[in-house]
Amino acid sequence: MEMWSRTTGGQIQAVAISANGSLVISADDKGNINSWSRNAEFVGRNDSIFVKQLAISPQGTLVVATTTTGLQFMTPALGPVWSDTKN
Repeated sequence: MEMWSRTTGGQIQAVAISANGSLVISADDKGNINSWSRNAEFVGRNDSIFVKQLAISPQGTLVVATTTTGLQFMTPALGPVWSDTKN
């Protein structure tokens, strides 16, 4: 097993790892979500929401985040797919 680390700009608040280990998503206290592949290659970033919890679909094709404003579905590169706000 190869170990790696990354700096995100804030304290990590949530982490999700795909079922097959090919995708790692983290969210920090500054509103940044980062996505990396298994070998630590950068996949994507979303810096617009404060995340409470993260999950990755079993197929690894969808990232789900509960946020301070509701629910967001994103691609593994953290592009928006769908969102619902509590307002």
